[in-house]
Amino acid sequence: LISCGFLATSVAFVNMDTIFYSQLSSKGGTDDGERASVGGYYITPLNALLYNSNVDNLGEHGIHPRITHLLVNLPMLFGPLAFFFYADVAAIIAGGLLPRRRKNRTRNQQQRRDISHNNSGRIMCRRAVMSGLFVLSCAPHQEPRFLLPAIVPMVVLYGT
Repeated sequence: LISCGFLATSVAFVNMDTIFYSQLSSKGGTDDGERASVGGYYITPLNALLYNSNVDNLGEHGIHPRITHLLVNLPMLFGPLAFFFYADVAAIIAGGLLPRRRKNRTRNQQQRRDISHNNSGRIMCRRAVMSGLFVLSCAPHQEPRFLLPAIVPMVVLYGT
């Protein structure tokens, strides 16, 4: 069911992009470079990947250290929320490195289920921010605006 929705949405976006870029090139609009088309259809994520993988294009926009998002852009965009995020990640790392004590499983089983159910949204938001930050930090060109989709999970996690 999810794949059908993904497929329908993807086809709609590819069709809209194809119509837009076909009209733009037929009117002689500004062209930022060659656009790749597959069977006459413009696939914007593919074009973005091809554009950003060209070192000459990145030289125009600037190449940044891989840690720029983590040390500069995250605090610049999110202010104190970024420092709560850092503390949260440090606690996760420290908790994973420390040995765990074995607990009586039957006594606290219901309580742990309640806690894990309440934390599932927080875990999902935390993983969304961490995975997005990791993937975006792999790119050599890093702008603060790339982190804007992390606003909602950061506010859900640390804004209350």
